[in-house]
Amino acid sequence: MRNYTFAGGLSVILLGLLVTGCGERMTSVSGKVTFSDGSPVTRGCVSFDSGTYSASGDIKPDGSYVLGALKAGGGVRPGDYAIAVQKNWDDPTDEAGNSIDTFEVDPKFTSGETSGMRCVVEAGKNKVFDIVVEKKK
Repeated sequence: MRNYTFAGGLSVILLGLLVTGCGERMTSVSGKVTFSDGSPVTRGCVSFDSGTYSASGDIKPDGSYVLGALKAGGGVRPGDYAIAVQKNWDDPTDEAGNSIDTFEVDPKFTSGETSGMRCVVEAGKNKVFDIVVEKKK
């Protein structure tokens, strides 16, 4: 009878490295999205984009969010990110199936290129990043 313990153990280790990205540490990023009057943004998503890597998280009804790249709340890689606050793709529709635009965030905040918001995420340091946006005019 052959002993497969070493080969099996090595396979598990290699698979673990592949799944975790060879040990790259993901950092937790969370916060709250509010309008300048202090009221919460109650829906949408927050997007962080470094140009080579991105992560997003849904905004909860209380304005809170948690970022994740590979899975919800899974964290992000360290880096310098442009930030956007965007509407969800599952926005309400009318009887004809047309999207009803009820997203109240000023359009300049829906792109990392125009929002003017940036965040630096450091390895191993959980980040709380609150975001303040203007209402659509």
